[in-house]
Amino acid sequence: MNFSHIELLRSWFRSTSLSLLIFAIVTVSANRVTAQSQSGQPSGEQTNIVAKLLLRSGQTQTGTLVSLNEDSLRLADASSTPVPFAQIESLTFVSDDEPSEESPAAKRSIEFVDGTRIAIATVSMADNVLKFSLADRDQQASSRHVKLIQLKQYEDAFQQKRLDRAVKEYELTTDALVVDRDNSINFVEGIVRGMADERIEFSVGTRSAQIGIEKLEAVAFFHAVNREFEAAPVRVTLNDESQLQLRRLKFDQQTKPDEIELVTLAGPTFRVPIAALNKIEFGSSSTIALSDLAPATNDWKPLIASPAILDTLRQLRVAKNDADFAGEPLQLEYAQSGEYKRRTLKTFNKGFAMTAGGKLSFALEKQFASCRGLIGFAPDADNNGNVRVRIGVDGTEVFRTEMAKQTMNQPVKIDINVAGGSRMVIEVDYLDGRSVGDQIHLVDLQLKR
Repeated sequence: MNFSHIELLRSWFRSTSLSLLIFAIVTVSANRVTAQSQSGQPSGEQTNIVAKLLLRSGQTQTGTLVSLNEDSLRLADASSTPVPFAQIESLTFVSDDEPSEESPAAKRSIEFVDGTRIAIATVSMADNVLKFSLADRDQQASSRHVKLIQLKQYEDAFQQKRLDRAVKEYELTTDALVVDRDNSINFVEGIVRGMADERIEFSVGTRSAQIGIEKLEAVAFFHAVNREFEAAPVRVTLNDESQLQLRRLKFDQQTKPDEIELVTLAGPTFRVPIAALNKIEFGSSSTIALSDLAPATNDWKPLIASPAILDTLRQLRVAKNDADFAGEPLQLEYAQSGEYKRRTLKTFNKGFAMTAGGKLSFALEKQFASCRGLIGFAPDADNNGNVRVRIGVDGTEVFRTEMAKQTMNQPVKIDINVAGGSRMVIEVDYLDGRSVGDQIHLVDLQLKR
């Protein structure tokens, strides 16, 4: 990119609307821990941190958190001996107090290279060091640990997925400004020199420009080596929905009763008030959504199609992730049998939209024991829809159902054993030699370890 590109960039930014979407999100959590001000300072009384412990055995314990270190924790009212993390599923914080609504809204976020994502209100950068506030505490981190600074927060989940997908698919060769132009995500490559006073100093070659943050969707940072991280032994969710992938954490009720130290996989360490914690999960999560796994393959084959239009058709018909074919939320239809059918729709956040001829495969890597979910026709599919759905694990068919929309009142339940499986394949077959009405939704597919 040369000087003319910088001038075009400046011109485009000047012509773009200066409006910035800013809205407040106030998280009302029944698990919020109080007895402390929003500034994170002690209230003058001893803080009692009440927590509910879920063990991997299914048992629960509730008590006051006394200590929490690198490999165990202890609840005073539940056990006099420390409980190893290996035995714990999660720790949820409990409070009977009303949550405060005075915390400032987080309108931006920082995503780190280890998958940690934190909510922030403002951010600055100098000498490759980012400064920001997390849970009302001043924090800092090197830009070499940062993957993306998202500068806008979307009300629409599909806008967020569009940005995430574009960032994932784009191969950076330098830093980049991420802009939305004509409803398309674009990357302007260069070097991020600094951030201050809601402006970014950005250079291309020997030329530099000061860009207003309100013109950008995000800032992406280039890393010559993409580091691989092991699964986080500890994951923390804060009340502001920040999610941190941790190597270890530390809490000492005697020396710092209102603060916890969080050490991320990538290295940055944050200290946050106990009042900011919502949930701590230990070890590998026992359940994940299938749609959160990247498909190993996603293909579609037509009944009949001219080779000249096959690629275009395939792009339109391959399975869609967490949305229907119109980009809207996934839904299933529930109907009561009888002369007059009352139909209700239920919306789902996770799943896939597929058509007959579609095929999805996933690498399970022998990590999961079972898969459960629901399957049914898209509510707006033609009433003549008629398909067969098959699921196989390592070449063995473990699920098969035939569905006709005209006679279908309830979604079909999926509950299959995938223990020891390395590869799972989902296929939708043309059952009646036609493709009319063959759009289906597979929703709430959960893999359990």
